[in-house]
This record gives sequence, structure tokens and C-alpha cells, in this order.
Amino acid sequence: SLGSVVINRSGGSFSGTPGGSTHYSVNYTGASKSTGTELALSGGTLRRVTVNMNSGANLTLDASRTVSDTLVLTSGVVNTGTFTLTLNGAVLTGGSSSSYISGKLQRRFTSGGNLLFPIGTASGYLPVTINYASGTGTVTASTTNGDITGTTPNQINLSNSVNRFWSFTNSGFSAATYTATFNWLTADRDGGYDETNAGIGNYVSSAWSYLTPTTSGAASLTFSGTNLSGDFQIAKKCTPTAISIQPVGGSICPGQSVPLSVTATGDDLTYQWYKDGSDRKSTRL
Repeated sequence: SLGSVVINRSGGSFSGTPGGSTHYSVNYTGASKSTGTELALSGGTLRRVTVNMNSGANLTLDASRTVSDTLVLTSGVVNTGTFTLTLNGAVLTGGSSSSYISGKLQRRFTSGGNLLFPIGTASGYLPVTINYASGTGTVTASTTNGDITGTTPNQINLSNSVNRFWSFTNSGFSAATYTATFNWLTADRDGGYDETNAGIGNYVSSAWSYLTPTTSGAASLTFSGTNLSGDFQIAKKCTPTAISIQPVGGSICPGQSVPLSVTATGDDLTYQWYKDGSDRKSTRL
């Protein structure tokens, strides 16, 4: 039955590896600590993990771990580091600014539905909700402080962004339509970010694509798409600069003038004239 053996860890370390055919439950309380062999079953089933630690305490994963039945988040942040916490169909109870997953969290959808990913970083709680109409598969989610680096989108402005990005992988949903809601801290926003003109950039396999939110607020945004994967950045939408009519010169006599004009589209455009590579803004050509 659920919780035939209960392991309570308030401090210290656990020696030995649970085995046999028993169902195990692990309760974490007290001060900050790392997980250990209590989660490394050689047999049996890890059914329930409860995190109810001191306020401000952290539980750090020592390896990628899987919970099969129930994860209870009451107090304490679970830091995954380079590892992943997997809820293999497990029920999730809790998830708040007092207790969440800082790092990668994988959850399984068994027949579509709506699942909460109570993720965040050291900055705070930044939950994501994912909905699939149907289908079976897994989604792994995490979020990172700061804008995406090493690449520049051309339809959103990273100078007026939500200063974080979200990363996803999925198995079983490559052709499925999803609806996602991202949440962030108001302190993440640049001063020029405008929720009434927000856009979403999706960076996958060294290429950008763009999505439009269905709802957008000061600290959350909802949108739909296909194949939830790659990195997502939220920022103010921009119109790529394009020159449709270039200036046309002519032959004139000394002392005469020739009109020069240009037609371009884009945001916040300014114009500067050059001759032979030199700035001629305030000099006669």
C-alpha cells in the first residue's frame, strides 16, 4: 500500500539503498540538504515525496530522480542543478513561492489535459501551465534568468523584453497543438516592455519563429502553438526595418540642389545621409 515504508529526513544523510518490493515514501523536513540514496531504489517503488522544510531551505538533487505517485510541495525549494526531476504520471500537490522546482521538471500527460509546472529560479517562483487537448507524452520545462544570448530575433525587441527565457523539450507531442501560460516577476520587465504589443519568439535549431499571445498581462501571457520545444523569449514586437525606395541622385550644376528621399518601414526610424562613407548630416554635399 502507499507508503508502506516512510523515510523521514530532517538532517544528516541516508546510508543504504531501499530495495525489495516495498512502496516507499520520503519526507524532507528541517534545514537545507541534498537528496541521497533514499531516492535511489534498487527495487520497490518510490510512491510519495514530501518537501516540507524550514522557510528558505533548499533541497538539492544529487542525481536525476523520478517520483511515480505523488509530489507534495509545501515549503522549501527543490534545486535540480544539471539534473531533472521527473513526475512519471505523479500527482502534484502544492507549488508556490514557498516551494517550487528550481531547474528542470518533467511531467507526463496520459490523455492530454492541463498540467502545472511549478518551476522557477533563485529569483523566485515562475510557474508555467501547459494544456494539450489529447495525447500521451512528456514535457520537460525550465526557465533561465536573462535574455537569450548568441542570437538576435528580428520581430521582437530584446531591449524591451521580459528578462528571462523558457526552455522545453517534449516526447510524443511533435505534431500536437498546445496552449501555454507563462508567468514572471514584475521586476523581470524592461521599462519599455508593453504587454499590449507583446510577441513571443521561439528559437529552435538555430532558427526563430514567432507567435502571437491570446491574452497578455503585466506578469503573464498565454499563447498556442505546435511542437512545444526550444527556447521562448517574450518581448515587445517590432517591425523589421526595410527600405522600399532608395535615394536617387542626378547630375547638377554647381550651386544647384537635388532632392534626395528614401521610403522605409520599421519602428523608431531615423535617417542619416552619407557621402563616400562620411557623415554629412550637417555638411553640404
